[in-house]
Amino acid sequence: MQQLKDIKMGWRHRLRFESESPIECPLCHKGVKVVFIIHSTRGTISQLFMMCPLCKDTFIGEYVQSSRDDVYYFKEFHDYKNPRSEKEFSQNIKDISENFVLIYNEAESAEEFGLKQICGGGYRKAFEFLIKDYLIKKKSPSLKME
Repeated sequence: MQQLKDIKMGWRHRLRFESESPIECPLCHKGVKVVFIIHSTRGTISQLFMMCPLCKDTFIGEYVQSSRDDVYYFKEFHDYKNPRSEKEFSQNIKDISENFVLIYNEAESAEEFGLKQICGGGYRKAFEFLIKDYLIKKKSPSLKME
């Protein structure tokens, strides 16, 4: 039989979560129950800001509400504090357009955070800069292009 955990959200609102997960902190990887601090719910997705009682680090757990029983089931963790490494481009690309590299990496970060509407426009803008800067440098007689 499935055990559920009711979490009180405000003075009148409760959400039902499966109680088994998360059973391990995604940062220190100890088998512990996490402490729920605050949540945000939009549609069928609920994100809970959590803290590990052992390492005292914080992270976000994402849950998805089931349509059959209205219980939120664990989906994945998000470590909002650790920035990802930036994509490395060849020196030729960097020499052509530093703006391309910056904008592309920002778009990739947006994609990793699930900001699908923002990342598409960011990728497009990055490639527009790359093409524009390439054409400008190609026409300029003082700069050599390979």
